[in-house]
Amino acid sequence: MELEEIRALRRALHQCPEPSGEEVRTKALLMDFLRARAGLELHPCGEGFYAARREPGGTRPPVALRADYDALLSLKTADYREETLEAFNQRLLDWANANEDAYNRINCDVIWDDCAVELTEEERAFATLTCRHSGTENGMMIRALHTGRAEQDPGFAASLPERTVERDGSVMAWGDLYYDVSYHVSDKSAVTVGERDACVGGMLSAISAFWQETDMEALLAMTEEDVAARFSAWAAAYSTAGVTFAPVTADSIHFEHADERSIYDGDRGGET
Repeated sequence: MELEEIRALRRALHQCPEPSGEEVRTKALLMDFLRARAGLELHPCGEGFYAARREPGGTRPPVALRADYDALLSLKTADYREETLEAFNQRLLDWANANEDAYNRINCDVIWDDCAVELTEEERAFATLTCRHSGTENGMMIRALHTGRAEQDPGFAASLPERTVERDGSVMAWGDLYYDVSYHVSDKSAVTVGERDACVGGMLSAISAFWQETDMEALLAMTEEDVAARFSAWAAAYSTAGVTFAPVTADSIHFEHADERSIYDGDRGGET
């Protein structure tokens, strides 16, 4: 990493001043810089992110215990989907305050998408969808109480696994996608957990299907604006009167790709 690159980053950061707690462009600049130059894993965390270096062959063992999940699943009542977000989020907040260590261990598993405890599909969805996003909504509420500012909309972000084309053991083409999506809940005392989960879960499923199932040649032909248009279409499709996704633009995602097969083929064509 060259010193001039770091200086250029500093200049870019100075050109995009943002209020504390609302550093959307700052976050994107830092993640782009680290993703391209530092060889680190970047993981969204609340409104920020953290960077990690994974040693070759290294793994991160899941940390949450069966007892942790059993305690969390006590919130999964027969009618929890019909509860308002206001009521359920308060129940989750009370439980998290009383079981802070267990809640933190489960959140680590959720962030890393790695769980050593055998869960049913419904139990896993309760932890990774319902509780994760209600926890984010609680975080926005608590931040607003501490800062005295208006409550920010919650959201979710992720760096998706790199898509590649390999030949002879070498990566010839690749694609990366990071996104940061937010949504607005019109009235927590009226919107139910089921409605919120259907909207957020639908959006997440659409993103996952796009990234996993789109042919690599089609991805390599796309621009960042093309991908943003897909996101905008899903945002409209999964919005309701109670849960509305913010418009998705190229500023909300980072999509880049490279295809070096022609270079490789040209080099091989020149061999004698």
